[in-house]
Amino acid sequence: MILLGSFFVERKPAIEKVMELLSISPENPDLSRACEVLAAGGLVIFPTETVYGLACDATNAAAVTKLLRVKQRPAGLAMPILVANRDAAEALVELTSEAEQLYASFLPGPVTVVSRVRATQPVDTRLISEFGTMGIRISSHSVAQALAEAYKKPLTATAAAPAGAAKPRNPEALLAAFSEQQREAIDLLLSVGELPAAEPSTVIDTTQAVQRVIRAGAQLHEVLPTITTNSPEETSAHAGELLASYQESREKPLAFLLTGDLGAGKTQFTKGAATHLGILEPITSPTYALMKEYAIPSGGTLFHLDLWRTPEITLADLGLLERLTARDVLIAEWPAPILAEVVQIAVGLQLEFTTLSEESRQIRHLPLS
Repeated sequence: MILLGSFFVERKPAIEKVMELLSISPENPDLSRACEVLAAGGLVIFPTETVYGLACDATNAAAVTKLLRVKQRPAGLAMPILVANRDAAEALVELTSEAEQLYASFLPGPVTVVSRVRATQPVDTRLISEFGTMGIRISSHSVAQALAEAYKKPLTATAAAPAGAAKPRNPEALLAAFSEQQREAIDLLLSVGELPAAEPSTVIDTTQAVQRVIRAGAQLHEVLPTITTNSPEETSAHAGELLASYQESREKPLAFLLTGDLGAGKTQFTKGAATHLGILEPITSPTYALMKEYAIPSGGTLFHLDLWRTPEITLADLGLLERLTARDVLIAEWPAPILAEVVQIAVGLQLEFTTLSEESRQIRHLPLS
């Protein structure tokens, strides 16, 4: 209560907006309420096959403004767009032959395909990258797919977490990551309970002559089964590209386990990784030392192992089992002794190197498991 002259004025407390929570069945979801909220410019959290996503009508400028505030993310950093099918995607972007192949092979599914936007399309320009590209998602989750089909307009499919935060799969933990003000801006949460542990979608850029991995995630080894490098520089560059693709949402140590022909470029791959990480020290083979360590300027350590002489050794024997953190990178040549341990604690790939000619190498991508 405030005293103004001889008058008393009672100040009423602000009315806090309460987010609507709707538990739905994945088998037969009723999404009429969600469509109403989206049509009114609201924000809706919904489940996907990877994490919970945050949707708004991507053609509604006011809704996009609201979303960008909640995500604390500047305009011009492209967000994935959820559509129901390939035809809906083609109304927004130009599909190259490489994109067509990805759509046919992996969508619906946990893959985001980046293409050039069409000159005329309805999506708010703040969701499009500065390069004029857009990532398209066609989800294999029944709720996400049904929502895209029911609403009929493009929706945002960004992860339902503040920028840079972990992406919880549990609705309660998810909401806890937002501030009270951010939660008040979200209108509806479609809950199917806790989602199974899953990698984020793999993001592939199809706008260049060679497909580029923007984010490594689910099914990467299928989307990009092999590449061919034609020089040591290309092998190094591929290492840098792979490291960059794992930086966005990594919550575990990153591991690349290298096998294949002698002299096929495994140490060259490690040199490329070190360059990407900003390490200036010369990278030399650890064949006789078993392990070499290099401090990463931004934090963490690059561990380079060569285990061909020690078929019985373990991460515990090397003192790494308790030491590795999410900021560390582990590159192991001849990694069979530690494979089972690495699978449990790290994300990454197995890479199989094959010599094709004096200059050319084939690098096959395999899952850690």
